[in-house]
Amino acid sequence: MQAPRVAKGSQGSFVIGWGRVRPRLIAQPARPVPGSVGLLERPVTRLVGKRTAAQLAKQGVETGADLLRLLPRRYDTWGS
Repeated sequence: MQAPRVAKGSQGSFVIGWGRVRPRLIAQPARPVPGSVGLLERPVTRLVGKRTAAQLAKQGVETGADLLRLLPRRYDTWGS
């Protein structure tokens, strides 16, 4: 199987191969939905499971931002 050829046109890049021309998908940044809550403001119960959320609530974690600020109790060091 040979690789498709890519042609650049005024409307963007197109993949030319196997008898078809189709537009190449280009990743676009996601647009926020009006009225939606960002991940940092979202309650931790919506980000993790119920049991994990209950354990995190004991440590005072209520939002996604709190979860990011949670520091580990200890570190394992490997090597010298």
